[in-house]
Amino acid sequence: MYSKENYTILMFSLRIGKQGIPLLFKCFDGINNTKAFLDSTITDCIKTISNYFKDTNYKLVFLADRWFNSEMILKTIDDLNHTYVIRLKGNIKVKAYDYNKRRYVDKYADDLASCKYKGKYYKDVYLYDSSSFKSNIVLSNNTNTSTPWILVTNGNCNEAIKFYSYRFGAIECIFKNQKSNGFYLESVCNASLKAFTSMYSILCFCILFLTIIGCDYTKNRYNYSNIKLETHKTYNGVKKRVMSLFNTGLTLFHLAFCS
Repeated sequence: MYSKENYTILMFSLRIGKQGIPLLFKCFDGINNTKAFLDSTITDCIKTISNYFKDTNYKLVFLADRWFNSEMILKTIDDLNHTYVIRLKGNIKVKAYDYNKRRYVDKYADDLASCKYKGKYYKDVYLYDSSSFKSNIVLSNNTNTSTPWILVTNGNCNEAIKFYSYRFGAIECIFKNQKSNGFYLESVCNASLKAFTSMYSILCFCILFLTIIGCDYTKNRYNYSNIKLETHKTYNGVKKRVMSLFNTGLTLFHLAFCS
């Protein structure tokens, strides 16, 4: 994420249900700071997160957009015995097996054929002009789009598209809550990197705290009998949420703070 022209933030979050929970972040001076995109920076974070869960039986699936599809990142996740589902850029060179020609053929990821109404996968594809690194590529259907997702995964190809869809509405919501939806982070423009990092830490705790309050209100409304918030509306007989858990918690916090 970027905070205007001032800071670059590398964020790892954990999706729980439909919520994104901040796990780990690093802040850098300026926009597009190259240090934030170094493979070594990202893999160090991946190893740290893996260590968080080393004594659990949880299966970790790392999801990421096209910025983070380097061979080093994929190998690091694989070596840690975790799963990755990461979107590929279309201009990445691959070598896929052609059953008609009965041999591997050099292509770009964009040249791999997709299906209109269902996903399609290619197993054991060589990536990055490498003669040793193989993975699986999954393409989403191309209904209503000219650019289907091109996903690389070392896991179950049949689950890749479903897993990747979990990326949306989680980490983006964290960023939105930190910005226009709650804390207006982009108003900070002249703080030192150390001060900004401290502030960002507090924001991550606050977002988690307020989301928990909003969740508590949703599940235990009898404890809030004197407070009526319109968190849902009914459209054509279907009940839909109109106020997020974070905004519910933020509203309750303001009511308590100003009471």
